[in-house]
Amino acid sequence: MLLLANKRVGAEDLYEGYPGDDRDVQDPQVALKVTQDVREVEIKLFKEGNAEEALQKYLQSVHYLDVLSVTPDGLGPELKASFNTLLTPLLLNSALAALHAQLPSASNAHVAVDSTTHALKIQLSNADKAKALYRRGLAHSSLEEDETARDESRGFRRS
Repeated sequence: MLLLANKRVGAEDLYEGYPGDDRDVQDPQVALKVTQDVREVEIKLFKEGNAEEALQKYLQSVHYLDVLSVTPDGLGPELKASFNTLLTPLLLNSALAALHAQLPSASNAHVAVDSTTHALKIQLSNADKAKALYRRGLAHSSLEEDETARDESRGFRRS
């Protein structure tokens, strides 16, 4: 179970904070299952208003999927679709959770920028692309990078 500032995060989460030796997360089916299970916890945490804890879970899920990203092209079409179907909302929601954290910080803003930048490298629907650009713009704004935020806003309007 992941500990955050000596506080238990996601009591329903049965998985380590990072892929460990206790599970065969190199197996794409296992990694996807773990990610789906952790995602349920993060959604619940975010809905309860626990953005900081949800962010930790989103990042945990992305990390489990990153185990697979060594060879995403080597995955069959069905697994690759499952991978992208899970990864897109995880990245977009991690940015959202980072932006909604009770104590906004540059670190959280950078997480939002990194997550949305990663998401924009995936083939996204127009709606998801707009979300990514908007959230990245908000993150740049919170970092007082106003010109970059304006550029993101222009990209958001074109989406």
